[in-house]
Amino acid sequence: MPLSVHLSPSSSPMFSAPPLWEFIKATGRLSVSICRWLNVSVEVHRWHYWILMLIVVGVGFYVLMVIWETMRRSPAITFRDYVEDDFYGIHWGWQWDYDGTLIRRSLRPYCPACKRDLSFTIFIDGSSIDMPCICGKVFSLPAVSLDRLNDWLTREIDVNIRTRKFVSIVEKQRAQISPPTGDKRASDMSM
Repeated sequence: MPLSVHLSPSSSPMFSAPPLWEFIKATGRLSVSICRWLNVSVEVHRWHYWILMLIVVGVGFYVLMVIWETMRRSPAITFRDYVEDDFYGIHWGWQWDYDGTLIRRSLRPYCPACKRDLSFTIFIDGSSIDMPCICGKVFSLPAVSLDRLNDWLTREIDVNIRTRKFVSIVEKQRAQISPPTGDKRASDMSM
């Protein structure tokens, strides 16, 4: 006689999850229990409130002090802040592109004394590049092509960035620009 097996849906060997409706009812009962627990009156002494208030005020004061210090502190110096330096006895300025590359055509020489633009005068004999200024000073560089001069300057800028020397240069420039901090009233009284 052949053996036959009849399986009913309730005797399935696979795991069956409870229906979604049971889960929703259980979640509702849990929410009601939590609300009842939160609504129970509890007797608490006043000193608990005072301690809680001191903690909140202390943490709030600490957070305000941290925010104040971070706002007061100057932002970190990046290579994009490095836009001028002195090379070969001449003050040079430049700009950075939006993607962080040096715009080579933006390299401009300035007189270190009066900060005016210098114009290039290249002698026909190729002996030097002279850059006269309106203030009467003349700056000379060895005779090279302007492309070669841009290469030299770009390399110098790159070295200062890789060695992080630019950070001290920018800090020194910012210190020269920012006014000295002192008591204005004391200086007014001495006059």
